[in-house]
Amino acid sequence: MRLNIFTFLLLLITSFNTMAIEEPEFISIEKKDAFEVREYQPKLIAQVLVTGTFDTASSKGFRLLADFIFGNNKTNEGPKKIDMTAPVITRDASEKIEMTAPVISEETERGWYISFNMPKQFTKETLPIPNNPEIKITEVPAEKFAVITFSGLVREKKYAEMLSLLNEVHPTVHVRIGSEQTETNLQATSLVTVGYGMESAQIGAVGVLGPTRMDYASSMATVGAVARYISRYLTEGA
Repeated sequence: MRLNIFTFLLLLITSFNTMAIEEPEFISIEKKDAFEVREYQPKLIAQVLVTGTFDTASSKGFRLLADFIFGNNKTNEGPKKIDMTAPVITRDASEKIEMTAPVISEETERGWYISFNMPKQFTKETLPIPNNPEIKITEVPAEKFAVITFSGLVREKKYAEMLSLLNEVHPTVHVRIGSEQTETNLQATSLVTVGYGMESAQIGAVGVLGPTRMDYASSMATVGAVARYISRYLTEGA
C-alpha cells in the first residue's frame, strides 16, 4: 500500500499507563517506522473552539472539556460523573463522563478545536448535556489517520517535531515552524513546502507561509495538489 500523506491527518497520541482506559475502536492499516496508519470507527466527540497559541489553547480547551466530563453537565437525574481516563491525543472537545483516548486538537483559521472522544456506551441522545454552550457534541464518521505514539505532554515544540517525521512519508514535504525558520523575520510563522518535478527528479518546490497555528493538514493537502499539478504539467509537456 502506498501512503499518500495528503489524505491523512496527523494524530499525536500520549499514553498514560497508570490507568485503564477506553480507546476508540480502529483498524490498523499499515505500520511504518515512524507512525501507524489507522482507520478509526465512527464515534461521538465533545468539542470546543479555543483561540490562542497551541500550548495555551490546548490547556484551556482541556480544562473546559474536563469540567464537562467531571460533572458540569445535566441529565434527567442531575449531574453525573464517571472516572477520568486517558491517553491524550493532539491532532498538527452529570454522570462524570469517562474520558477516553483520544483528546484531539485540530487547527482552524479561527483557532483550535479541542475534543474528547466520548465512551462508546453513550449515544448523542443519552450523553449528558454540557452546561457550557461552547462545548458541542458531534457525531464523527470513520476517518483515517497517520498516528504517532509517544510519552509526555503535547506542546508546540513536540507538535513540530512530530510534523517533521512526515518527511519519512514523503521526502519532498517539509514543515518548518517558528524558530526552525532560518530567517529571523520569519520565526513567528510556519512554512509548508512540497517539491515538484519530472518522474523522480525534483526541480523545484511550492509552499505556503502562515501563522504557527495554521491548519497544517489542509495546507499540506493544498500545496501537495498544486505540486502534483505542476509535476503532471511538466511531465506531459516534456
